[in-house]
Amino acid sequence: MVRDYKDLNVWQMSMELCEKVYGLVRGFPTEERFALADQLRRAAVSIPSNIAEGNGRNSRTEYARFLSIARGSVSEVRTQLELAERFGYIKVPEEVYETTHSISKMLFAMIQKLSVPSSPPSPPRSHAPIPDSQSPIPSSQFPIPNSP
Repeated sequence: MVRDYKDLNVWQMSMELCEKVYGLVRGFPTEERFALADQLRRAAVSIPSNIAEGNGRNSRTEYARFLSIARGSVSEVRTQLELAERFGYIKVPEEVYETTHSISKMLFAMIQKLSVPSSPPSPPRSHAPIPDSQSPIPSSQFPIPNSP
């Protein structure tokens, strides 16, 4: 049973991803330390942070919104890693891309689950009369006037 956001596999994986991203950024050239490297670190930190913040919110809707933000940050990290590779700054291990894919799928599943109402909606009320055989009041106690 999940008692805390730290128990969530997706939070744990996103923390590990964050550590890997910080390690990869160390390989960036000095002139990129405060540009793409900084943006990449911020996006990576945003993932577990939004999972934790959403978990601390009071409604399923808010939780799902923060998970959606975290999922957006996963896409941002993946894009920025691809840019860093294209620029020749680093070689990103395939396992890092696989981790981003897994985190994104887990977040999507959580968002879908949170979007389902927690209790089934009550059926619509019918204004049709209840047949006498199903009436909670015996017909003898609820007289119907004779028509002329």
